[in-house]
Amino acid sequence: MIGRQIVGLDIGSYSVKVTHLVGGLRGVELVRNEQFVIPLTDDPAECDQAIREFLGRLALPRDHVVAALPANRVTQRHVRLPFVGEKRVVQATRFEISENLPFPLEEALMVCEQVPSSPGQTAVLAVVATREEVGAVLDRVRAVFGEPRVLETEGAVLGNLSSAWSFSDSGRVLMDIGHSKTTICLLLDGRPIVLRTIPVAGRHFTEALATAMNCDFATAERHKHEFGLFDPATHQPECSGVRDLLERVVHETLRTIHSVAGDPLAPIAPDEVILVGGTATVVGLPSYLEAQLGLPCQALGAPPESAGLEPISSAIAPVFAESLALALRVAPSTRVTSSDFRQQEFRYTPDLSGTLGQLQFAAALFGVALVLWVAGLGAQYAVATGRLNRVVAQQQEIFKQAFPERAPPANPLATIRRELRSTREVASLLGVTGSGQSVLDVIRAISEKVPRSIDVVLTDLRITQTSVKAKGTTRSYQSVDALREKLLLIESFESVALTNVVKTKRPVGHAFDLTITLQGASE
Repeated sequence: MIGRQIVGLDIGSYSVKVTHLVGGLRGVELVRNEQFVIPLTDDPAECDQAIREFLGRLALPRDHVVAALPANRVTQRHVRLPFVGEKRVVQATRFEISENLPFPLEEALMVCEQVPSSPGQTAVLAVVATREEVGAVLDRVRAVFGEPRVLETEGAVLGNLSSAWSFSDSGRVLMDIGHSKTTICLLLDGRPIVLRTIPVAGRHFTEALATAMNCDFATAERHKHEFGLFDPATHQPECSGVRDLLERVVHETLRTIHSVAGDPLAPIAPDEVILVGGTATVVGLPSYLEAQLGLPCQALGAPPESAGLEPISSAIAPVFAESLALALRVAPSTRVTSSDFRQQEFRYTPDLSGTLGQLQFAAALFGVALVLWVAGLGAQYAVATGRLNRVVAQQQEIFKQAFPERAPPANPLATIRRELRSTREVASLLGVTGSGQSVLDVIRAISEKVPRSIDVVLTDLRITQTSVKAKGTTRSYQSVDALREKLLLIESFESVALTNVVKTKRPVGHAFDLTITLQGASE
């Protein structure tokens, strides 16, 4: 597939996940998914160096890189407005949330996701981040990989999975249960309208297990992924620590759902809970959450075959959900969200230094094409000039034959035309026909050839350069035939036609129309 080479880069607290796909107008095609577990160290520089080496080995394209601000480093607000209109909604949202922020909105950046919640109403998710946070995330992405084209919001960007998994048919809750936090995103018609972060996730479950089992963190982590968090016999949390953590997640999730479902003017009730993130695949977790939340709950499964995302399986789909959603964010056929913190002083500016060689090659090709084009024009001009000189020489030769006593002018054709026009005007003035005879010559020839014995009277005689026309009368039909025979004897007459011969009473005889075509009239 020919299209954009897109990289979704999800830098988490436990691992770095990368999705590389090709996105075009007709769809997307998955190239690969890669994951790198970040080394356990307290030195951020050492972590970034390990990430940089991992990404360098992948040799990924860097033209369309999409990253995200962590959801716990932004401030979000859900707003319901009694009108629609993108620009109007954004302006009203800024005014609505400005008084409830811990810092002036002018010192931060805001992005909005909006969707009509009912006729004439709009549900808005406003996400605000300080310039310091945006700059810090951009600097880290640049340090480990390169310049991101889009900087989205973690969690809210999961709305871009809607196009591939068909999440736009109803309301849904997406729970991203990661390593250090759980991000809840409520979708309406496939678009995010509520975002919330809970500081409880996989690491905390592992720590609670390690305390209850009196073992180290690595052993507890293996136990969590092999046997889950629940007692196989009772399907209840394996220890009180895990139970308390799960109850907190359930409580905060229900609060998030009730914040929109309990709105009496525009209630929004989700129909399903979808789990993503590394902890979403823990055995028994979907069943437990379904019982506690009272909603169908399942881990994200494999996408439909028509989505073009093979070979993503149900085993890895939850793990790479965030990086995949980031990549889908800039694919023309799958984009759902529009948030981008790359604005104002952080606006994305393409780096063209890497294309300098390509530009030089293109410039060289253009120069060669320009030289060939100029050379072609020169050759065409030379051929046309030679042809024109030959035509002018032929015209001068014709002029010498027509006017032997005169020297050929610079433009012989114009002079010949001018002389011809003058000659025709004189001929018309003198009454010269096309055969070179005057009107008197024509009349004299007719009088000499037609004897008095042929009793013919010609009237309405009209003589032009090409013909002679007249009306005539005679006493007998035989005189008409005799007149035609005599006129055909005149050499300057090419043809003679006697038409409309009819009998007349006054004078008694026959009337006819005479048409004579002169020699040279058809030339």
